[in-house]
Amino acid sequence: MIGSHFPEVSDKLLNVLQLNTASTQSELLLASINQKSEELRPIPFKLAINFKKNLKYLKYTAIPILIIASVVLSGKSAWFSESYQRVVNYQTAYEPPAPFQFFVLNEELEVVENTSFRLIIKTAGKVIPEAVQIKFNDETYYLQQQGLGSFEYVFEQLKDNLTFRLSANNVYSKPYKIRVIQAPTLLSFDMVLNYPNYTNKRDEILKSTGNAVVPAGTLATWKLRTKATDHVHLQAKDTIAFTNEGNGDFVSSKRLFTNYVYSIATSNQNLQGYENAGFNISVVRDEYPNLNWNLK
Repeated sequence: MIGSHFPEVSDKLLNVLQLNTASTQSELLLASINQKSEELRPIPFKLAINFKKNLKYLKYTAIPILIIASVVLSGKSAWFSESYQRVVNYQTAYEPPAPFQFFVLNEELEVVENTSFRLIIKTAGKVIPEAVQIKFNDETYYLQQQGLGSFEYVFEQLKDNLTFRLSANNVYSKPYKIRVIQAPTLLSFDMVLNYPNYTNKRDEILKSTGNAVVPAGTLATWKLRTKATDHVHLQAKDTIAFTNEGNGDFVSSKRLFTNYVYSIATSNQNLQGYENAGFNISVVRDEYPNLNWNLK
């Protein structure tokens, strides 16, 4: 067949094959075979294959490609690996697949601390369980059924990360983890008022409030104690950034000459402006001295 494509090497190739099948193999014969083989080496025998004639069979390769693509897109690619493992580990006893699966429909398992989180569960398979249980912190509770194969559970005021598992009819889910995001919280709030000397008023400390009535020229200093807070801003016409003194303590000051409407916002890398409390300081301006004449 090769000789029909390359007539110029037909005789040489036939001669090599005949020498190779000879009953006696001397060193001279082997040297002759090697010499003729070297002469045939530059011949590109792969050109004997006519790929154009085989193009008509290319369409049949689309069938396995479509099957593999549909399996991968459907998320069932594990079928291939599972079957392979069963064949290789033929001595291992495998349990039959579960009659249904649990699916968590929440886009993200995250919640801000001290807030509620509603877990939404869906089951799918040959069997639809009538009741689903959830286990966390070594305790087990029943989920609320919302429909056929649909269940919900509400976690109240989560403070720390939580891991849970679902179960029904001796079928168990993998462990899931709810991540609790620490909120930038204002723990305490003091406002120190340093009054002008001419008022002869003692400095005053107001706790848990940012509202006050003060004479013009008063120096107000805000001292905050926070938790899980990276930044604190006093937002007004002239926004002021607080100085971070460490351990969650922030300080800022401003001398007041006009009414001051402002708000204080706490932030961290996960939550911006989480606590935003508004306040108002009324400033009483000095009046010029008046002379009242009392003529009788």
